Amino acid sequence: MKIYDPSKHYRSSSNFTTCYTELPKGRVILSVGTYGLESVFRKPDGDGRTFNSLEDARQFALNKGYLVEYDPREELKKALEMQIKVNKTKQPNV
Repeated sequence: MKIYDPSKHYRSSSNFTTCYTELPKGRVILSVGTYGLESVFRKPDGDGRTFNSLEDARQFALNKGYLVEYDPREELKKALEMQIKVNKTKQPNV
């Protein structure tokens, strides 16, 4: 079981999207959407479920595989490397 850590960075995993709606008294509704083949073969568990806190909802989403941890510095490094590669192969407009 993965443990949600608010100090780490998370995003929706591929083929899923997550949304949290805050309710009165700190309660939260989790909305989970699917696309691609996931939408054909799998209905997301927990879509529309109410939780006592945002952290509880995120913990549930993490355990179900709707969220993945990532390192934003590594993502930035990859994006910059790709930009350098694109700039090197770019042909001038004639």
